Amino acid sequence: MTSVATLHPLENLSESLAKTLYDDGVTMETYATLIAYFAKISDLERMGQTFEEMKRVGNPPTSVWDSVIGAYAMGHDTKNMLNHVQAMKRAGCKPDLLVYTHVVRHFALMPDTPQMLFWWGEMVHNEVQPDAYLFTIIVNHFANAGDTKEVLNWMDKTEDFGVVPNNFTYNAVINHYAGLADEDNTIYWVKELTDQGYNPDVVTYAALIKLYSLLNNHEMVVKSYNDMKIHGFKPNPNSVKILKKHKLM
Repeated sequence: MTSVATLHPLENLSESLAKTLYDDGVTMETYATLIAYFAKISDLERMGQTFEEMKRVGNPPTSVWDSVIGAYAMGHDTKNMLNHVQAMKRAGCKPDLLVYTHVVRHFALMPDTPQMLFWWGEMVHNEVQPDAYLFTIIVNHFANAGDTKEVLNWMDKTEDFGVVPNNFTYNAVINHYAGLADEDNTIYWVKELTDQGYNPDVVTYAALIKLYSLLNNHEMVVKSYNDMKIHGFKPNPNSVKILKKHKLM
């Protein structure tokens, strides 16, 4: 039998279809589709109601807990986010990497460093392996806080956990040093990025434009902007402001 989720992919769901699914009577698969849909459109009230209905019918799978917790995290609803993590545990469903990523990211963006680190510790204690994305969130958190020591500490931790940093991780470090007008370390980390097989992207070039503007090096601002254009990237809004200041736009 073909599931409703197969017949009606999430991206094709509409308000009328959601109502039709309710009216026709829902299965566990349909509940999952509806919850994912309501989470996607940030309708936390109906997502929560549908999730409660689903729990009365059966045990939600991990993927549904992920959707619900992620939606509350994105909606800045700390209370419901944490309540559902605890409910997930009570239901005998072990939080996975995606759940911990939602929670760590939530606190990283607040920013709430103690809670961010607490949930990192919970993840490690429960033997869930982090990935490069989660490390990027934490590195970027400390970069935004201007905490160079912790930026480097968490870059070292990637090796401890056997995780290879991705281009976003390197760009977080590059942007950190660029903001400090530290040319030597900015260039060092650009080289680290390229040595690992990644190509500079719009974020990398934006950091270089910012760096050389802070250093009042107009020639290198021009070079960085030209390199950005040669590689097919358009400046972001912050770069546009800098380039206008240098009369390059």
